Amino acid sequence: MAPFKAEHLGSLLRPKELLQARVAFEKGEINQQKVAEIENESVNKIVKVQTDIGFRAVSDGEYRRAVFWGTFFEELEGMTEIRNPPMEIFRPYVPDIAGFIEKGHKPGQSCVCTGKIRHKGESTLIGQFEYLKTLIPEERWGDIKVTMIAPPWYHLRYKDGKAFPKEVYSNDEEYFEDISKAFRTELDILYAAGVRNIQFDDPNFACKTPRPPVACANHQTSAPRRCSKDGPKTNQTRRLPMSFLILTLSAITIALLIMLGRCTLVFTFAEVSLLIISRMS
Repeated sequence: MAPFKAEHLGSLLRPKELLQARVAFEKGEINQQKVAEIENESVNKIVKVQTDIGFRAVSDGEYRRAVFWGTFFEELEGMTEIRNPPMEIFRPYVPDIAGFIEKGHKPGQSCVCTGKIRHKGESTLIGQFEYLKTLIPEERWGDIKVTMIAPPWYHLRYKDGKAFPKEVYSNDEEYFEDISKAFRTELDILYAAGVRNIQFDDPNFACKTPRPPVACANHQTSAPRRCSKDGPKTNQTRRLPMSFLILTLSAITIALLIMLGRCTLVFTFAEVSLLIISRMS
């Protein structure tokens, strides 16, 4: 049995003061310490919202990330962050890229493979988990949710042949094998630290390439399975299919709201959902 009946998927709406702080930091008007202080204040408030309504799978709302996918890939050996990447490397139909194109913008940042991929042995998510433990009773520490971007994220973003140099990996299989090893290392580190509720964000797998679609999907959908195949067997593993279903439905709902020009309803929908969930528990 799962320890609770439902979870909220996705970032919680970032408060105005946090968004303003990030802009000020980019302009050099405040330092990282000031940003961290505002992050802490924002996390404290959103955790209180969740605990006050009795919501179990408490998260920090992904407030410590500029975007929901965070910096996991950037922290791996063999992955390099690039600024103002050329649009020619991206698949234009991938949701986040399509969103940029629709608005007449382009990504200001991305991350590309430049060498053999390897985990460096430390996780930046541990500090975020430890901070949440200070806000939650000890008996609830196992409920705390930590989110990670899905293994195929950057492979999906890039056109065929652009995800990695051919002199580094000869095919997708080799690339995903090292990605999977890095994720397994991360999961082992998090588990050893006491994390018991980990969510893969946005596990998209559809793609258009010269190879048959089924073959492409097999490469990308097999990555999450490889990442967890040697890991501890927990009730979270058994809940993955439902989580993927809920994620898909949530994405469709949010997309419809955005298309209808009702972006302000997204947070209200999430807030009401949390309240309903608390009544079900």
